[in-house]
Amino acid sequence: MRTRLPLVAVVLVLASCTSEAPGTPTTAPATSTDAPTSTSAPTTKPSGDLPANGAPKVDTSVDPGGFLKKPCLAFTEAQRKELGLADGEQRRAPLGEECNWRSNGGGSAHLSFLEGNPHGLSGTYAANKDGRLKYFEPTEVGGQPAVFASPDDARTKGACVLLVGMSDKLVFSMTVQQSPDKVGTGDPCQVTARVAGMALTTIKAG
Repeated sequence: MRTRLPLVAVVLVLASCTSEAPGTPTTAPATSTDAPTSTSAPTTKPSGDLPANGAPKVDTSVDPGGFLKKPCLAFTEAQRKELGLADGEQRRAPLGEECNWRSNGGGSAHLSFLEGNPHGLSGTYAANKDGRLKYFEPTEVGGQPAVFASPDDARTKGACVLLVGMSDKLVFSMTVQQSPDKVGTGDPCQVTARVAGMALTTIKAG
């Protein structure tokens, strides 16, 4: 049975490579149509100046440019082919534009620019201090500070949520749900980091 994070609970929180060699198309993360969306990115309004609550400063800001309004362009055609993803489907979410890509293997990748929550990674760090998160693991993607975090833990089912700092005020959230045949074969968070890194490369290139 595939899992889906409860959207209502997620919005309330927001408001207050595989283990195989990277670059091998057959190991690309196929992701589920019922994947938890990147609106599962957990944040809480921090107090004071940014960054706050122990969040790292984003020393090198990345301008999202036109991707902010057209997130489905975050993967090039070559990247989608490598990842086994079909054309993206864009929609407007409460916190910003988002895009969902599906694969023939029953998986998906989901990207959202959380411009409606102008607290960047500080909001996620605040949520962690409030005890709202099931997992919280700071990391780095493409030279940008990032954190694996979610109020629900579906990692054993092949899903992981990653927030990447674009600036002290803006993050994008990437959620990957591995296809059923890939669940249990590798760390879904490492898959998510790889996929997010590819999107970040495209965004930086403009």
